[in-house]
Amino acid sequence: MEPGVSGRRALMLARALLLNEPTASLDLRFQHEILDGARRLAVEHGLAVAVVTHDPNLAAAYADDVLLLQHGAVAYAGPMSGLGAGDLARAYGLTVDRIEAPGGGRLFAWRPAA
Repeated sequence: MEPGVSGRRALMLARALLLNEPTASLDLRFQHEILDGARRLAVEHGLAVAVVTHDPNLAAAYADDVLLLQHGAVAYAGPMSGLGAGDLARAYGLTVDRIEAPGGGRLFAWRPAA
């Protein structure tokens, strides 16, 4: 392999950031500080940022695109704006309501399926 090829590959890898459950065990303020920082890195440095989370409301607040898995299979892949309550209900086995919040945000509220 040419020396320059591995260097280019490393540079390409450095343009993406993977955060695995970065908000686990953090209070609300610090959850948002972490994800605000990740978004700033993406915008200011042209990074692709992938965040693994089990919190659909954090994803709704920060994600442009989402990949929802159910037992390791893709349950939904696409823009966050297209993720519906039914997608989450099927993936989690809960009754889910999607609530459009003032200012354009969205929240998901869930309860055990009846």
